[in-house]
Amino acid sequence: MCSQEDISAIFNKADKKDSGTVTARELKEVLGDICDRYPQVELYLNSKHMKDVLDLLTDSDGNPVKETVELDIEHLKKALINVDSQVKMLPSTAQVIL
Repeated sequence: MCSQEDISAIFNKADKKDSGTVTARELKEVLGDICDRYPQVELYLNSKHMKDVLDLLTDSDGNPVKETVELDIEHLKKALINVDSQVKMLPSTAQVIL
């Protein structure tokens, strides 16, 4: 489950200018951190044949965002919660073949 603390840490790492917003491109740069903290994100991306975190991010109309669009922490939170709601974590001993 996504914790507010983890989401904040990821967002703050991407927000190098400390502006309170990040571009989708900046979030893409911390994708490794997102997948390390939330392995279910990588599983979800692979299962849906998505190439990166940009595919998870949508605007208020549900359209994919462009790399230069400014996003706040709520966009990231919404995307991670959506993944959490759709992916069940497998036991750590399970072998997963993708």
